Amino acid sequence: MDEQNEGLTKQLRYSIYKDTVGIFREHPWGGTGFGTLVVAYPRYASFYDGRVVDHAHNDYLELLADAGIVGGALGLCLIVALYWRGLANLRGAKSAVARAAIAGAPSACTGLLLHSFVDFNLHIPSNAMIFLLLACFATAPMSVPSGRRIHRASLPC
Repeated sequence: MDEQNEGLTKQLRYSIYKDTVGIFREHPWGGTGFGTLVVAYPRYASFYDGRVVDHAHNDYLELLADAGIVGGALGLCLIVALYWRGLANLRGAKSAVARAAIAGAPSACTGLLLHSFVDFNLHIPSNAMIFLLLACFATAPMSVPSGRRIHRASLPC
């Protein structure tokens, strides 16, 4: 579908990005507060078409505008920990099936994180929940405590 028909032109999208960076520049350390872009944005708007801008259409820019460098650093730490722990779990997997299952979770998270560059993907509750579940699956310890056996009857499926 053509972006013009969806109501958000490239010109407007880039204008929103630029204006969101302006919010971050004025509030670099702590941002304006989570969820306040809709209130803060009109002051920085360089292009007005009569619509309310409630999201920056870039989760990373919106995080910086809302939470500043502190929130951006915490977000970056979350992403680094996701892949660090996911890679450790992948290396420790004992079978091909386990490796495939473990590799799938960070791969899906990567898709969601890439989509966040051009949309407010993680502000949609279902997408955020899917990301959280996949991140938990990717980073959860995959070993069975020593001395314990898993019985087929105790498996959930």
